Amino acid sequence: MSGTSVQPNFFIAGAPKCGTTAIASYLRTHPNVFISEPKEPTFWASDMPKLSSQIGINTLADYERLFANASGKAAVGEGSTMYLYSENALPDAYAYNPNAKFVFAFRCPAEVAHAYHMQMCFYEQENEDNFSTAWQLQDARLSDDTLIPNRCLSKKLLQYRYVAALGSQIERALTIIPREQIHFVVLDDFAHDPLKCYQNLLRFLELPDDGRTEFPKQNAAMKAKSRVVTRVLRSRAVREITFWAKGKLNGKAFDFAKQLKNRAMFVNAPRDELDDAFRLELHRYFEPEVAKLETVLGRSLATWNNPRAKSTN
Repeated sequence: MSGTSVQPNFFIAGAPKCGTTAIASYLRTHPNVFISEPKEPTFWASDMPKLSSQIGINTLADYERLFANASGKAAVGEGSTMYLYSENALPDAYAYNPNAKFVFAFRCPAEVAHAYHMQMCFYEQENEDNFSTAWQLQDARLSDDTLIPNRCLSKKLLQYRYVAALGSQIERALTIIPREQIHFVVLDDFAHDPLKCYQNLLRFLELPDDGRTEFPKQNAAMKAKSRVVTRVLRSRAVREITFWAKGKLNGKAFDFAKQLKNRAMFVNAPRDELDDAFRLELHRYFEPEVAKLETVLGRSLATWNNPRAKSTN
């Protein structure tokens, strides 16, 4: 156990492309909540160590400094989407704080895999723009490191079938963390009734209603405006300036500065359409994962097995 007086007591722990950025953004403005900057330190995913080291988080002391300004906040958290996928993150984070609460967000696994591939291309960790081709490369990439792009921080990140195996991941999470310390958010539900889902989340975190009624879309599908500009704005020096600015600026000013940075980096862009045969292949592949999620949630997710039905983008 750490000797720090402030440590995270909740984790938005996955999955990628399932609304975690929006959830963190909404919670960040709550007067009783502190969210780390960066939102995804990924410290506990020690099986993919470059994810945290590349942003300068190498030790527990580095990690805990992210929460140095959280004193007095009832809910102190972070939102690393790889924690659900990581082999080490959940058991280690739970051991660090056995009283912590965990939020897991998910959507149709086939849609997760597709959206996540686009994100990996945006971050230049994937060099195969065609998702069907990248999907077919998964087995070869496990055994041939020459097929891994130079900028990729872990070849595990290119295993789309495993990143999106949400049913299996949730089943495993339930063997590590007590059920009462877990809250599930289905992205489709959030899109349909964001206020109800947000208030359910506040109750889980034992927070009072902050009166939020607007839920702007966050982290939409995107492409880089300029790879050079994007690389500069993602550099360690800029991240350190961002961390410093977070302690100096009020919440609204900091959020505005982040919006300006994001506008300079990327432009929203729709995901490429998949051909019918490959879309059918994806949905059939993930049917067992959907069935596992149905069992955990106690509800039907049958539309997720329909290759013609898209969940929230």
